[in-house]
Amino acid sequence: MVRYRGKRRILCILTAGLIFSMLLFGCDDKAASEDADETAAEENADLNSFDFESDQNNGSAVQDSGNTQNADNGNNSGSGMTSQELLNSTPTAIPPNNGLANIPSNIEVENTGSTPATVPAFDSSSVDDTPDPTPTVKPTASGITLSPSEITIYKNGSQVVNADGSNTLSATMIGGTGTVNWSSSDTYVASVAGTGEKATVTGINAGTCVVKAEIAGTDYFATAVVKVVEKTPAFFDVGDCMINVAGEYSAKKCDDLIAKVNGVRADYGIPACEKNASLCKVADVRAKEIAFFFANVRPNGWAFNTVAPQYYKAECIACILQSAGVNEAMAGLQNYTTTRVDIMNEKYGSIGASYFTINGLTFIVLAFGN
Repeated sequence: MVRYRGKRRILCILTAGLIFSMLLFGCDDKAASEDADETAAEENADLNSFDFESDQNNGSAVQDSGNTQNADNGNNSGSGMTSQELLNSTPTAIPPNNGLANIPSNIEVENTGSTPATVPAFDSSSVDDTPDPTPTVKPTASGITLSPSEITIYKNGSQVVNADGSNTLSATMIGGTGTVNWSSSDTYVASVAGTGEKATVTGINAGTCVVKAEIAGTDYFATAVVKVVEKTPAFFDVGDCMINVAGEYSAKKCDDLIAKVNGVRADYGIPACEKNASLCKVADVRAKEIAFFFANVRPNGWAFNTVAPQYYKAECIACILQSAGVNEAMAGLQNYTTTRVDIMNEKYGSIGASYFTINGLTFIVLAFGN
């Protein structure tokens, strides 16, 4: 009996490498008609022991473990396929989305793909950015002092004439802490700007006012008197001299006198006086007048400051021998009580001087202004 068995390819994987063996079985097709039924049965039986997987690269058939069952459960009636037909058949298409499209609608499927979930936009209007209120610090101080208790400053703060050389007030709290509030009784005269326990006073117009330092939340406060004066201008009108006498002035010795005055003031921490041209003219007028009548009044009996009543604030006068010099003159002025007070007065910031010699005598005048 001759049977047509077709072609079979068997791929075997061996340990030393990949060895492909192709087994081709053939039979005489002349007797095929005699045993056609038996041949079909055997081919179906062969299919039960082989699984064919289409290889797009080499068309080989790969044998699987032998556990794969025949798709038609052994029913090889009219709908069965021969091995050649199976090799030539088109593979069944795989449903899209791995078949998830056919899942019933009542089954919930979780998406584990790479598409990110939608995140709601941040709503900044829901955030309360109102800053927390500054906590109130309860004062613990039991009192306050203010230093200095009195200052004299020039209008516009151009120069300070208080003893410590500044226009700063300092508050000191007693026995604790607190917040210091600063205020001026008359802002037309002077303003005050304070940070913590320090405050700066600025003169605005001539006059007197009171600066207060108060501990917030308490009844404790301290005060300082502020006097604002106008600084003596460099040039102003000077009255005529009442005496006409011939003598000799020394500008060089006038500068030496002013330097001596500022040196003494510096020794006591008092700001220097600034040389003023108009006050020097005032001093020259008074030097001639005291050469005729040595006194702090003018020859006609008027007050000394009538030479320039608005700006001439104080004077110191002295008379020495012509043979003496500036050092002797300054020593005498310092040792005399009333003249020493004027020299050391921190309220004065401008100065003029005259050194006038006549008839073997030298007459000295120091003229002070704000």
